Amino acid sequence: MRTSRRTATRPARGPRFAAVLLLAAALVCTPGIAQALFTVTATGQVTASTLALPPPVGASITITCSTGRKLSATVNSYGTVSGATSIEFVMVPPTGPEIPVTDPTYDLHPAARGTWTAQVRGVRTFNGDNKWVGAPSPAQTATC
Repeated sequence: MRTSRRTATRPARGPRFAAVLLLAAALVCTPGIAQALFTVTATGQVTASTLALPPPVGASITITCSTGRKLSATVNSYGTVSGATSIEFVMVPPTGPEIPVTDPTYDLHPAARGTWTAQVRGVRTFNGDNKWVGAPSPAQTATC
């Protein structure tokens, strides 16, 4: 009797297919196994702080706007600011934004129409470029 090579060496498909299907279903239904292998939890302390710089005590600023819209502002004096590494003089034009002033005197002709504000405040500089700006002195204003 003649036997086919195919039927003699080929195992039945049913049990192997069922085993693969069962294994795939088990892996799909239990994602926690894979997730548990890649999840790490770490704990530690984070230190954060704030710095409140008070306004300069006794700051004296003179600001005027004369005929022809000639604006002039001068920082006459200012007190120390605890925690500050420097003092900053700023002018605020009617349309904003602030203009940092490097000299104790600021002159502008012609100045923009409206109310100008002059203030000084303490600044604390960290690592070169990082800075915390303190509360400003009472605003001194002039209208051009």
